[in-house]
Order: sequence, then C-alpha cells, then structure tokens
Amino acid sequence: MIFILLVPITSNIKLHHIINKHFQINKYIVGLYYGNKTSFQYTGFNAQVSLPGNLSSQLMAQTKPVDEVVDGGAQKQQMINVECISDFEEAPILNISFM
Repeated sequence: MIFILLVPITSNIKLHHIINKHFQINKYIVGLYYGNKTSFQYTGFNAQVSLPGNLSSQLMAQTKPVDEVVDGGAQKQQMINVECISDFEEAPILNISFM
C-alpha cells in the first residue's frame, strides 16, 4: 500500500514550506518545498534532518542537499529518504537556516 499526502506545514512572512510524503511499509520519501515569499535572495540556505537520542539507531535518513541560494519568489525542493529500522517514539527534527 502506498500513501501520498501533501501538507502545508508552515507559512510566515518570509518562508513557506510544504511536505509531500510517499510511504510504503517501512520506507518513507519526503519531498520538502521551500518557497521564498520575499523579493530578496536567501543565502546560506540549509535544511538538515537530525535524529536525536536513540532515533539514529531506529531510523535511517538520507537528505539530498538543497541549493544554498533561494532567489526572491523562487521555490526549491529537497528530497529525504527515511527508512524505519525499528519502532520509535521520538520525532526527527528538521533544522532550517538562512540569511
């Protein structure tokens, strides 16, 4: 069984991002879309997934790098492949930074 879900997760004055998820059994593909809602260029853009505590032994996450520059009005996509190795209770953390 494959599920597909498109969810807007956050929107503020500067950044809008949406999650597009596909999952099957223990594998999960997450497409993150980052939209620059300003007319200014973002530099040093970085989005990383961290697996706190025991989560690193329960999940495997491979993050495709995203461009460090997001032009004003532009949207960038980042793909993350996640595989569940064992049951887990903690949640992964998505850290986003830019200037």
